[in-house]
Amino acid sequence: MKDKFAVRAIIFDDEKNTPILSVQNGVYYKIPGGTIEEGETEMQALNREVLEEAGCKIVVGECIGDFSFYHPLKDRTYHSKYFIGKLVGEKGEPNFDKREIERNFKVIWMPVDEAITTFERINPQDNIEKIIHNRDLSFIIKARNLLNNLKS
Repeated sequence: MKDKFAVRAIIFDDEKNTPILSVQNGVYYKIPGGTIEEGETEMQALNREVLEEAGCKIVVGECIGDFSFYHPLKDRTYHSKYFIGKLVGEKGEPNFDKREIERNFKVIWMPVDEAITTFERINPQDNIEKIIHNRDLSFIIKARNLLNNLKS
């Protein structure tokens, strides 16, 4: 099977709040982002996904890393590239797709330290959900640390 490639953003507003996505009423959390569709650049996909999942536009900052994992049941490797983004304009409403609605996605803006604590309180039981949850948590921590270093 073909590998899947995705882009994701840890977004900050002027008060250093960041959006996280609650999945299945908090069974696990993730950050906005998703698959790069055929014909899209990374930046086009990132801007589209952020608008769909977080309801906002961003200025994309630096790439802060990537993460890949193999899903044995789908015989596919998933690759995600992570960026920092800064909110531009107003926060709007997300436009979730059918699958996201069925999984009861909700976007929640909160201070970055609270977002990290929210992630850390959850321990998903499903192996793939655990990988996604922990993957995104590690990048929120990395983004927060980068921002803190800029202040020093």
